[in-house]
Amino acid sequence: MWNDLTSVPDAGEVLSIPSLAVAFVFALVFIPAAFYSARPRAKLLGERYSRRFIQRSSTLLGWISGVGLFLVIIRFLQINPLSLGLPIWTLLTFLGLLVAIIMVAIRAPSDEAARRRNQAAHRRTRRPARPARR
Repeated sequence: MWNDLTSVPDAGEVLSIPSLAVAFVFALVFIPAAFYSARPRAKLLGERYSRRFIQRSSTLLGWISGVGLFLVIIRFLQINPLSLGLPIWTLLTFLGLLVAIIMVAIRAPSDEAARRRNQAAHRRTRRPARPARR
């Protein structure tokens, strides 16, 4: 197994189903992560979590999946600068992505609860609106 991870893949291994699946996962994570990193208040997640949590989480996932896409593209092109086309780098990046997703999933409920507490406190301390003067 170690020899498979540290040797340059041949043409048949590059376009195999596992390689394409990993590339699809990296792209599937990268596109929404890039969107939410730039627009943390978008409709789908905007009101549920804090803007800071969305921006930090999507930036983390975007960087890791972007590096993974870069490594997959190098592998698909069958070039090997600085040994970056070796399968071990793609595997390590994929494992890093899984760890980051688990980390975000663990932190999400606490951020959601903190956001609700902050909104409730904000509603209690808000001054009533004054009637308009005529």
